[in-house]
Amino acid sequence: MKFAGAYLWAMSGYLLIAVPTTLVAELLPEASFNDWVGVVDIIDLHDGSKLFEYSAQSVPRDANDSVLSISFVPRFRCVPVVKVVAPGGNLEGDDSLSVEVYFGTDSLVYRGFLDFDGDNQVYSISATTNEMIELRERLDISATVRTRVSQKLDDNAQTANTENTAFESEFSLSGSTLSARATELHCQRHSPQDYM
Repeated sequence: MKFAGAYLWAMSGYLLIAVPTTLVAELLPEASFNDWVGVVDIIDLHDGSKLFEYSAQSVPRDANDSVLSISFVPRFRCVPVVKVVAPGGNLEGDDSLSVEVYFGTDSLVYRGFLDFDGDNQVYSISATTNEMIELRERLDISATVRTRVSQKLDDNAQTANTENTAFESEFSLSGSTLSARATELHCQRHSPQDYM
């Protein structure tokens, strides 16, 4: 529990500094277990409404400052969304972006979407609802997961390398099931604000 307290303190500082578009980033202590913390981000939208995003998050074992997140948004029926957030990066947001998720030697490959949050790049997995639920179930029963974000280079590029890899990270999943379930329950109990 001593580690969890120090981890919560470190994550709260990271979230409040690294997420400038968020009006409020609050830790959810009741959704924080082992290597994972629960967080709710309240984001001010252009139409004047607020978007609430409940997330279970972990930092990687290899200390490269990336974050693995399983998020739930009430406005979107609390369907799980898996993201990897990384500082900086050298990829562009087009159709050639992929996020690979490794469970031991088994891997799943998804199309990725790139978004920016201050200096951070946010790589969201693009998948059907059923694929997201399946991925979440795989995360629930695994001890660790490795992610790799890459982009296929233009076929006409003058290089032997056909891929640009932004980064690879390995995350502990100790506590992820409990943290994800608790943040999902927060999402399901939340009533989204009306659109203006």
